[in-house]
Amino acid sequence: MSSMVTNKDIDGGWAWVVLAATSLGMVAAGTAAVATGFLQVEFLDTFSQSTGYTSLVTSTFLCLELGMGPFSSVLCNVFSIRVAVMTGGVLMSLGLIIASFSNDLLHLLLAFGALGGAGFGLIYTPLNVILGHYFTHRQPLANGISLASCGTGLAVGAYVAIWLIDGYGWRLTVSALACVSLQFCVIGCLYFPTKHTKATLCCTRRRRIRGQCCKPETRLWFLKDARWWIMCSNYGLLMIGYGIQIVHFPAYAESVHIDHVLLPGLYTTYGVVISIARVLCGVLCNDTTVDLQMVFFSTQVLEGLVIVFMPLYAKDYVGVLAYQILVSLFYGASLVPLTPLVVQLFGVDRLSTVFGWIMLWGGAGSLAGPVIAGWLHDVTLSYSSGFHVGGLFVIAAALLILLIPGCKLATFESQDEDTVETLVHKEQTVKRPSFDL
Repeated sequence: MSSMVTNKDIDGGWAWVVLAATSLGMVAAGTAAVATGFLQVEFLDTFSQSTGYTSLVTSTFLCLELGMGPFSSVLCNVFSIRVAVMTGGVLMSLGLIIASFSNDLLHLLLAFGALGGAGFGLIYTPLNVILGHYFTHRQPLANGISLASCGTGLAVGAYVAIWLIDGYGWRLTVSALACVSLQFCVIGCLYFPTKHTKATLCCTRRRRIRGQCCKPETRLWFLKDARWWIMCSNYGLLMIGYGIQIVHFPAYAESVHIDHVLLPGLYTTYGVVISIARVLCGVLCNDTTVDLQMVFFSTQVLEGLVIVFMPLYAKDYVGVLAYQILVSLFYGASLVPLTPLVVQLFGVDRLSTVFGWIMLWGGAGSLAGPVIAGWLHDVTLSYSSGFHVGGLFVIAAALLILLIPGCKLATFESQDEDTVETLVHKEQTVKRPSFDL
């Protein structure tokens, strides 16, 4: 295999190997994410601290999964996507191994939450952006398949986590996750670099239009683009609701007297529906006539409504099962348009940078969500209020998407904005620029 990827490997060839490897990585990522909810219950029993304080461990882990996005994108841009993934795998494994020996909550927070979460974060952004470099015409479909694999991890991971915790305890469970984390080093080895082009896509279009040479783009160009603020704020608010779901759902289910042994089945349902939703949404979004922004908006609104009213109907096993089906359907579909939408709005040359910052905001939301819900539980002695609030945040996130069509691209001069965006979008669908991976 050549050390460089050629044009024949775009939308075919080695791209399928990358898709398979990324999908396996997503299975591992889904397993690690779903395990945090079950570990949260074990941490409460072991350390006997408040729900809010204990939630800092798992919420920090989930926060850094997303919040390390900008740092991960720097590694991707300065070194390579391969380096980012392999570095993350080593750090995540190290953090989880240390966490398995922790005897107090602070040590657990630093090892599991901070170090393990930082490694997870270095991995997560490359897993989401790599397919944008290997696929153009089939990118939404490839993205849907990859994200569906995360649902497989959620489904299978729940059984694995419960089996390990019940049979061997939470410490060995965390050690097993550390072993799984090292597999990201193997996955990273399969991400080969491509030839780099010096001119960026947007600068090329400006040169063609005006016959001018490009000026170097400022490092903080995105601060002037309202669409960047909208996308980041959207994902931050969305992850508040997701963080509450992933961390506190097992405890909520037990609070309404769902038998502990039934929880893996609920997560299997959650994971299977997510996988189906993501594949179907990927097929839908692969149609160029589909409005990605409308799919993004509508799935988030429906997800928010499901979460807001969850405590009113999820009072027994049937109600909780119905909730898992509905929330996984809309949450699963809502993330599929994210990467293609970022490419559509900002261009593939800016994908790693923009996606990294979006993940940072998402990390802040996933940190805040479980802590807010934990504090509300300590005050009200019920998990219901946390889900009510989380659903409202998700709805607010969706409403922000409606502002995008009214925003203008601030990085180009106003007189040629429409022309530039039209040409950029048209060429993105025809020709793919090359990047260092």
